[in-house]
Amino acid sequence: MKCQYVIQPEDTFEKIAIQFYNTPVLAEKLRQYNGLYNPAVIIVGQPIDIPLVLDLNGAAATQRTMPQPQGYQQILDCFGNIYDFFDEDGGFDESAWCAEMMTTAKLPFPVALSWDHSRQIHKVRCHKKMAGIIQDVFFALQQEGFADEIITLGDFYNFRSKRSSGKLSTHCWGIAFDINPEINAPGSKGCMPGELVTLLFDFGFTWGGSMPGKHREPMHFQFCSGY
Repeated sequence: MKCQYVIQPEDTFEKIAIQFYNTPVLAEKLRQYNGLYNPAVIIVGQPIDIPLVLDLNGAAATQRTMPQPQGYQQILDCFGNIYDFFDEDGGFDESAWCAEMMTTAKLPFPVALSWDHSRQIHKVRCHKKMAGIIQDVFFALQQEGFADEIITLGDFYNFRSKRSSGKLSTHCWGIAFDINPEINAPGSKGCMPGELVTLLFDFGFTWGGSMPGKHREPMHFQFCSGY
């Protein structure tokens, strides 16, 4: 899954990489991906391919993401032991946790916040290991025609408990997000398009709509299972 971009006046590959990937670091790989081996030459009007981040890094289409953690211990091993950031009195040092573990991911299209429809966001806060995957996921959603299906976004990173229990939510690790919460309430069947669910499954996400009973959350996608 990829799109094309036509090189504009005053473009550089660094500028193009920032525009699509939110970082200039991938500029050289983008240039090489398009078979342009002279870094001094950039041709205005030339179309180039803009692939997914993980495809740009040479990952096979069937292995676009890191392995999905399974269960509580693998979440801690992969995304950090959040309990190391609690003090003896149970206080959580959220600023230290976020400084060490969180970053922002750029969205390829703006989406309204579920709690404030007047605000359109262009980036989200997530775990630093998830930024490339999040950007790829939303780029793929756009390319597959689902951008108009995503009316609002709920939580990405948010330090809170699960709605159905007292244990920490996967949002605490910045490895989950909610789509269209207003029409995909907890416990309901919801109305999430099956093709969208399948696409996110291919990227390694578990859908909350497949969870049983009170744990069912059709708005929710998380990059782990068994928790």
